[in-house]
Amino acid sequence: METNITKRLAMVSKTLNANNIAPLAYKKFVEVTPIAQQNIKGRNYGQSGFAKANTRLENTTINADYNYADVLNKGRGYRDGQMRGSDQAPEGMAKPTIEYIRDYIQRTTDVTVTHYGDY
Repeated sequence: METNITKRLAMVSKTLNANNIAPLAYKKFVEVTPIAQQNIKGRNYGQSGFAKANTRLENTTINADYNYADVLNKGRGYRDGQMRGSDQAPEGMAKPTIEYIRDYIQRTTDVTVTHYGDY
């Protein structure tokens, strides 16, 4: 006979499984990844989406496969040839993704995840 604690532990274990968390984190990470405006010689060519298109989930790892991933993740970006703060992702991508997963775990399991320090 399963006890309530056994059921709860099984549910928490399933929720915290990396194979379950990774797709949720990947979806959020891509959602908050900024899209660059293409301005070449004063002409607007729309949005590139290069960073979103080159972000992949590989097993349980989010791979931002572009050379300026760290810049975007620091809430920065290049505009008009200069480094500036990002209007679209001022906190980068990792911090909102981690906060989303922390909130998901809280909602799903009623377990509070506390984080101290930088992301």
